[in-house]
Amino acid sequence: GDIALFPEHETVVDLDKIDLGEEWTALTNLPFVWAFWAGRPDVVTPAHIDALREARAAGIAALDEVASAHGPKDEEQAEIARLQTRMVEIEELQDNVQFALNEEGRAGLKRFYTEAVDLDLVPETHAVRYFES
Repeated sequence: GDIALFPEHETVVDLDKIDLGEEWTALTNLPFVWAFWAGRPDVVTPAHIDALREARAAGIAALDEVASAHGPKDEEQAEIARLQTRMVEIEELQDNVQFALNEEGRAGLKRFYTEAVDLDLVPETHAVRYFES
């Protein structure tokens, strides 16, 4: 949760932090895909895809505004979040966060679904069709 983002999280609550993406990569040597857009081929139109691409571009352009609107309301916590965001942007975002699904991400996603099927968490998966970003 959000409280785990702050350095004092261990003193606020008895909380251990586990980075699921880090654990997944250590287990599989593949990236963890945190989110993606999906839709059925008979429902999603090219206009929907264009709208999603425009939304992605607008979101990337407004990262500071999004963080302010949805981040902590306490000014001290907000400042910590802003500083951490800057550190993450500089140290990690350029290397780790992508706003398009590349081949390595697709392989990680496929592995995730394969594991879920093997564990009987989901029924058999179907072929996935990708639209280039």
